[in-house]
Amino acid sequence: MTPLRLHAALLKLAIFDIVDQDRVIFLDADMLCLGDLIELFTLDAPFAACPAGKDRVKKEMMAGKSRRFVSSNTGVMTIGKEYLDGGAFAKMIGSPLTPCYPTADQDILNRFFRAKKVYCLDHRYNYHAQFFWKGDESDVRILHYAGPKPLEESDAPRMKIWFEYRRELSY
Repeated sequence: MTPLRLHAALLKLAIFDIVDQDRVIFLDADMLCLGDLIELFTLDAPFAACPAGKDRVKKEMMAGKSRRFVSSNTGVMTIGKEYLDGGAFAKMIGSPLTPCYPTADQDILNRFFRAKKVYCLDHRYNYHAQFFWKGDESDVRILHYAGPKPLEESDAPRMKIWFEYRRELSY
């Protein structure tokens, strides 16, 4: 019973049905790239994502390590050939769903990767605008507007940088 507003997010699962690539880098549409992303392209891990949640210290401690039973935020993912064979996609789509999936694709992917190793990306690659952004950060690579979007809360301080980039790109 995925909420209607998140139905389109389920399309993210189709990434795992890409079978002719060695690596796929996925970024949610509600993100602003602020820095160098080369590490995402050179990373040698079957699956990588940032840990989910609001605990910044825990996220920082997990960065750069492969772990099992990690709940991931699927806004930024690197997917290696091991999971780009169509089999992972079939298992995700064919697995029985429990009655409520409030975060759509993220719930399904976390269930699929529950006992598998997940490489934990540094949270700078999926920096949550609502939880963490203060405006004085110097090394955020990707700012993620999970939750309220800039056009929904245009007066919120964390939205300022989005509007600055929008104005710059409009010229």
